[in-house]
Amino acid sequence: MSITTPSVVVADTVTRRPPYEFDIVGAFDHVWVKRLPSEPKNFVVGGLVIGSRRDEAGMHPVTARLLDPFNTLVLEETSTVELEPTGDSWLVHGRVVIPFAAVVFEKYGHHRLVLMVGSSVTAEYPIIVTDSPGY
Repeated sequence: MSITTPSVVVADTVTRRPPYEFDIVGAFDHVWVKRLPSEPKNFVVGGLVIGSRRDEAGMHPVTARLLDPFNTLVLEETSTVELEPTGDSWLVHGRVVIPFAAVVFEKYGHHRLVLMVGSSVTAEYPIIVTDSPGY
């Protein structure tokens, strides 16, 4: 499989807009918390998924895993993405939006969001959790 996810965002809100756009509100890669454990109000993942062969068109399972600094699974969510042909090109593409329910950060440090299409890791996104300044 030659599917990649060259563009990933974590935000408060990610909404698909026709034909191939996202509305993104509150993108972040750093979370400041007063104390642990901490639960962000919103945590949504959006990604552009691209396949480099026309025969990769169709529905594909997508898994988003949030890992803590010790690579322990914090939360996992699943969805699907439909890859569609891009005009006369050999490329196929699709957009995925995965809302996370009840994310709880229990550790400070470098967390990772790992996005998988099928069984292949297609993207990793860093999320840093630190103590809020001034608290």
